[in-house]
Amino acid sequence: MRPRGGLLVLAALASAGALACDQILDLPERSQGPDGGAGRGGREPARDGGGRPVDEARYGFEVDEQGWEFCGEMAAGIAPSSVNAYAGERALAVTLQAGAGGLRCQGAQDPARMQLVFVRSPDVSPGKNVTFHVWLPASSRIVSVQPYLLMKGGLWEGDYRFMSNLDGDAWNEFTVRYRSGSPPIEQLGVEFVIDPSAAWSGVCYIDSVGW
Repeated sequence: MRPRGGLLVLAALASAGALACDQILDLPERSQGPDGGAGRGGREPARDGGGRPVDEARYGFEVDEQGWEFCGEMAAGIAPSSVNAYAGERALAVTLQAGAGGLRCQGAQDPARMQLVFVRSPDVSPGKNVTFHVWLPASSRIVSVQPYLLMKGGLWEGDYRFMSNLDGDAWNEFTVRYRSGSPPIEQLGVEFVIDPSAAWSGVCYIDSVGW
């Protein structure tokens, strides 16, 4: 367990209605996940008898957002979409838009760059590896992506990757380990860091998040 994530530490503040967090910036070494990472692409999704991909993960977004939320000045919205899916029929579309005026992630030192998509208090058992699948557009202003676990007391585990080390217009697999003996998870989510120096709008997708 590390008290510092690759890019930042978020210390959760008591708030029932909105995310509140403190951000401490750091220049990270590239992370490859707790066990060296799953690399680009990752495993093929499970398939049914007809060869169609099925989503057996805890969060598949086949019907709704499953309690996921978002914050960030460029975060315009999230919704299940059939346009793109890693498994099953739908994924969670994350619309990022310059000038969207989204809810600022409170306490962020650089709120123009940081966008979060997350779910509160997931039922992950200690000792599990949490796998995320994220689709990223090839032409974007995304600097980095980091799926993460934020635990009680501000402890953080994440799989930080620069966009240059990820595949564009493709699904990328990430893994974050919830180590045995860790405090309860307060948030599970994905952090997108955006370069705000030029206007950009686009859609990323999150799918098949499980353990």
